Amino acid sequence: MPSLIAKQPKVVREPVTIRLDKEVIDALDSYCRYVDGARDYVITEALSLVFRRDRGFTAWREASVAKPPAKSSAKE
Repeated sequence: MPSLIAKQPKVVREPVTIRLDKEVIDALDSYCRYVDGARDYVITEALSLVFRRDRGFTAWREASVAKPPAKSSAKE
């Protein structure tokens, strides 16, 4: 059965440090073996999937990006 996450392409990534529950790390490592991918790839793909499918987040993000920046009251 095909996995939900495709094989890992070669791309440049920025380092991020996070702390996860032991159970999540174990499941992450298992999934990495299942898709033959690295942790950073699986985490990136999982978050990308959530970001695409969460309609509330998508609407919120579009609304917050569309807002013009607040004008400063300080005179130049």
